[in-house]
Amino acid sequence: MKPLNKLLAITVALIAGRNVLPEGPAVASTPTAHIVTEMKNGKLSFSFRECKTKESFRVHGLIVASADEKKRYCALRTEIEGGERLLVDWEYGAAPNGFRLMECLPLRRGGDYTISVVGSAAGTGYFRIDSQGAVIPQGGTCVK
Repeated sequence: MKPLNKLLAITVALIAGRNVLPEGPAVASTPTAHIVTEMKNGKLSFSFRECKTKESFRVHGLIVASADEKKRYCALRTEIEGGERLLVDWEYGAAPNGFRLMECLPLRRGGDYTISVVGSAAGTGYFRIDSQGAVIPQGGTCVK
């Protein structure tokens, strides 16, 4: 299994509340997601688009974790088990209509994090929060 597919399989399992990898090649042909991480009006925000088409896509869930993947900080999933809803932008800690916030802990300054999203597209973004609280994007799965 390719590293990205393995990460996405782990993400799906965590969003569903399972600690096991799901069976099957479900994520193998999923389009790649581009995740933009930034501060908007003092709030950590993310936007999601498909890499190739630049269009928004339907999301099943997402996870924000430490870069070493040892600690999950925030998880969001659709209210309907297995469902997907359009999610263009997300503010850290918010529960948009049709989604349920599983948990959301404060992120620490000086930490490195990942955000992984799974739906009709899937991908991972990397970011750092510096000692002053500024967000520094560190790349992601969308290759230009």
